[in-house]
Amino acid sequence: MAHYIKEVSRTFGEYLLIPSLTTKECTPDNVSLKTPVVKFRQGETSKIQLNIPFVSAVMQAVSDDKMAVALAKEGGISFIFGSQPIASQAAMVARAKSYKAGFVISDSNISPESTLNDILALKARTGHSTVAVTTDGTAQGKLVGLVTSRDYRVSRMEGTEQVKDFMTPMDQLIWAPSGTTLKEANNIIWDNKINQLPIVDAEGRLEYMVFRKDYDSHKVNKDELLDSSKRYVVGAGINTRDFKERVPALVEAGVDILCIDSSEGYSEWQKDTLEWIRETYGDTVKVGAGNVVDAEGFRFLAKAGADFVKIGIGGGSPMDSSKAIATMAAHPEQGTDPLWNPENKALPVVAVPTTAGTGSEVTQYAIVTLHAKRTKSSIAAHIFATVAFLDPKYMDTLPARTTNNTAVDALTHLVESYLCRKGNRGQQRNRQAGAAAFQGMYACPA
Repeated sequence: MAHYIKEVSRTFGEYLLIPSLTTKECTPDNVSLKTPVVKFRQGETSKIQLNIPFVSAVMQAVSDDKMAVALAKEGGISFIFGSQPIASQAAMVARAKSYKAGFVISDSNISPESTLNDILALKARTGHSTVAVTTDGTAQGKLVGLVTSRDYRVSRMEGTEQVKDFMTPMDQLIWAPSGTTLKEANNIIWDNKINQLPIVDAEGRLEYMVFRKDYDSHKVNKDELLDSSKRYVVGAGINTRDFKERVPALVEAGVDILCIDSSEGYSEWQKDTLEWIRETYGDTVKVGAGNVVDAEGFRFLAKAGADFVKIGIGGGSPMDSSKAIATMAAHPEQGTDPLWNPENKALPVVAVPTTAGTGSEVTQYAIVTLHAKRTKSSIAAHIFATVAFLDPKYMDTLPARTTNNTAVDALTHLVESYLCRKGNRGQQRNRQAGAAAFQGMYACPA
């Protein structure tokens, strides 16, 4: 059964904020762009706040560890893409978290008996040129020296030289004792014109590293978004399939906030994912869900335990953001009062004018198939107009990779595959006839 939505649909381009009076007090230094990210009680402050209201999409082409660092420098959050092995995503999170900090636990460590080739391999893996040399090669071992890029020249060395023969030894290093404050450490770095300062305990074991670049970065990037340890705030995308393995790995890597990545969030799979995270971690792990387009879907995810909900679905397979629909904007009452639940909590809403996706999105001419009491799949009318004249020889089988996705994604794949095959055979006449018949049947706009 098909249902034609008669309500007026709106695009983001149809809305204009009407300016009010600009007073003399309205100057840049008096404006705060801080934006709550996770739910909070009225009168309290959100545990995670953006310094600028920007996040990056959970997409391979957009959000990696480099984007996480770049966006955090400006005050936003990047959600590192989850369509990759768990270990590689966790490594991206760890790299972004360790890029800048106050007191850093060294993740580039080596033993004195290792070789220059080992140093180069470690540098390639971590991206760090400063390597702590400890007796056992661990981050908490007894510090015996440091290796930086100034300690060796690859073109003049064979690679088999041992680290102990070209490192800067402990007796030539400037270091600070355990208990040194971050301000004191930065002063030592500045006064001695060095780039890094090891913090060492009474027994000579390495505790932390403090880097000059972290101090310089904060002076240049006033709005950078930091956690309590002065590391960048980093997000990551997860799915509803391997979350029991992926979430622990990301938490171990230091992720600050998670987001379930799906084009259609009103599903029992997202509910199960949220409930498992709450049962396992309580409220310590922050996780968002979505996307949804109505109040019913919003309440479903809020009740399941989401810390924020993504609102809005883009406008078709090519995902032209200028045509993206905001159902919540067409019904503002659905996006305001219901956000305050009986527990007096507010749940942030993330509007998503997407620019890429799966093709399972509602358009201005939306045809919605009903499943039980819930609108379960949405697809463009012009696609259904063509599907009305199905020919089995153009049908495709459903790839195994889509069986774990939503029914929307699976249906969309089959429809788009059909159109592609049929279009390539020059069946334009049938497509036009199908569209005309369909528009006449449902009085669908041309």
